[in-house]
Amino acid sequence: MGDDIKMKGFNTKQTIVDKIDKSKPYVCLCRTNAFIFSEIADALSEDKNKKLFFEGGYQSYSFINLVDTLYFSQGHPTKNKILSKFKDYNTMNDYAKKTEDIELLSLIRMVDKYGSRIVDIVDGIKNNAVTNKDKADIIFSTVHRAKGATYSIPVYISGDHLDIESLYRRKYITPENELTKADKENLEKDISEEIFIIYISITRASNKVELSDSIKRYLLMRYEDNGHDLHNVLNNNEVRRSEF
Repeated sequence: MGDDIKMKGFNTKQTIVDKIDKSKPYVCLCRTNAFIFSEIADALSEDKNKKLFFEGGYQSYSFINLVDTLYFSQGHPTKNKILSKFKDYNTMNDYAKKTEDIELLSLIRMVDKYGSRIVDIVDGIKNNAVTNKDKADIIFSTVHRAKGATYSIPVYISGDHLDIESLYRRKYITPENELTKADKENLEKDISEEIFIIYISITRASNKVELSDSIKRYLLMRYEDNGHDLHNVLNNNEVRRSEF
């Protein structure tokens, strides 16, 4: 986003930066457990000894779901409650795309990206997990688990949220006659929920925060479309409630 941006209304020391220094301790916030897995895989590929802390405890992130999804994709039967409702992996894949189910799509994306490496990565996560937050190189959390927390170390917000840029374009920039009333209502609901998630994510930081590329594009589009700056888009309750 170019120069660092102060976020009016949050904290006078809180700043959006293009990149945080990931060689030093930082927080990674994701919408889904699957994307936390992806962020961990990337981090461990650079340094296999990175110490990882999980808000709420390692076990609560259910990385076993990824292993189960991998085996399910290979045709093995499953008792996993997320997967067992589907006849097979292809049926699940079709359902996830049709309904835009973020959790299922994230699992599928991880299987497509990492394949059989998933088992080894999960083992690496187990070995590198620490229970003392102060000793961690990276603190991981879903946005939901991070509610109420404030982090003084830099925060990175991952890109596993809905494509809010596309949602906004469809709702507010696409000619109205191309959208049904139901389409508009669904888009408004999705945009409102996603703005709230992004708002929670950003307000966890009391210092530097790095946004995902898709959030940056959305904020730039909002500014170019109607002049809304970051303060109006994310921190003004009247704007958030009336427009979304």
